[in-house]
Amino acid sequence: MIIDESSFTFSLRSSFTSSSLVDSLTDSSDSDDDSSMYTVNSDNSLLQLCLITMRLSERAVKCHRSRIDWENHALILRHEKQFDCKYRMSYESFNKLVSTLHPALEQNNSKSMNSCAEPAISAPHILGLTIRWLSGSSFHDIRDAGNFSRPTFFRLLWKGISAVTNSKRLEMNLPRTFEALDELRRGFELKSSEEVMSGCIGALDGMLLLIRTPTRKEAMNVRQFFSGHYQRMGLNVQALVDSKLRFLYAGILKGGRSSDYKSYMQSRLMSWIESLPPWYFVAGDNAYVCTEHLLTPFMGSNRLNPDNDSYNFFLSQLRICVEMAFGRLVSKWRILRAPLEVPLSKCASVFQACCQLHNFCIDEMVNDSGEATRIETVYSNDDTIFGYIPSDVSNAPASGSILRQKLVQKIASKSLSRPELNIKRRTFEDQRRAIYYAPT
Repeated sequence: MIIDESSFTFSLRSSFTSSSLVDSLTDSSDSDDDSSMYTVNSDNSLLQLCLITMRLSERAVKCHRSRIDWENHALILRHEKQFDCKYRMSYESFNKLVSTLHPALEQNNSKSMNSCAEPAISAPHILGLTIRWLSGSSFHDIRDAGNFSRPTFFRLLWKGISAVTNSKRLEMNLPRTFEALDELRRGFELKSSEEVMSGCIGALDGMLLLIRTPTRKEAMNVRQFFSGHYQRMGLNVQALVDSKLRFLYAGILKGGRSSDYKSYMQSRLMSWIESLPPWYFVAGDNAYVCTEHLLTPFMGSNRLNPDNDSYNFFLSQLRICVEMAFGRLVSKWRILRAPLEVPLSKCASVFQACCQLHNFCIDEMVNDSGEATRIETVYSNDDTIFGYIPSDVSNAPASGSILRQKLVQKIASKSLSRPELNIKRRTFEDQRRAIYYAPT
């Protein structure tokens, strides 16, 4: 039965305001007064409830969006040789990742059919949407390309990020066996000239993850996220990478105002490093304190010693791996180039997803080529190629290490030193810095 609301409302109002209805009620017998009044009041409440229900049931017409065909979309990109650029990996690697994450990306098909009479959005669509957003694309462009509504886009985005971060296959694990440690050690030995720096199993450094200014509801002390060094809002990230530039550990424990060493002290990474077997170590910069398992460069007057200076150079060949890993991470997942426009509680999940996808892409490249990433050519001297990065800070806490002295002696016994070209370049930079910062 179809009821016209306007006529229904008018008849309802007229029925309850007519005098005839009132007169009929007053002329009723005394014995039926209570029952009649109860019946009229009940009818009144029922009619009002019906009217309210009809008004609340009014809603805007739902727009049904036609889904794009993923197979046809992928076929076009492969034909144009643009799939790798758009989705940051080969088509084969993408399908492999979809099969790994498929249980977490699967949607309820019956609900989708009842809602819009179309099958649920497929797992490749969800993963592709997530990768494109992490790659730095605007969510408006992704929505237009995939024909997603705004609520659907963000629901699928966080579903994809959650699938990546919760995957056991993609999680970052610190090595726990001697075989795994030896594999890491061998990788770093190949990075060192004449394999002089033996025993390194990782490169450690900090990074500022840029974020928008948190609200008072998200953090009571907003100033703890402001980095005075970079003059930006951010989170302090501590990361350990291997020789193939894969992340073994990435942790966010402090705001950008905190130093690398304070964040490192509160991480589980510190206890893992200090529990390493003898003669295994991690390479770090002078933001950390030198120990038997965390080696840092010589600073101050100590680096004027030629043997110590040579040690600094060869240690930097290992430390450069973490700098290269950060550079590749930010270049591939460009969402990290600008402050994250997400709630503070979700920043860690976004960064973790980027690191895990970064590791997956490197594993796929290593499997395809059969070779690990080599150090880029930074300085050269005759036929010898070196990689080098300077120390990040100018002074550090005084500390020493027996292992560090052993490596200094080993380098000196092989008559290895900093290449002449690097010495000339550093001298030139020191002179230029003295001119720029000379007191007036």
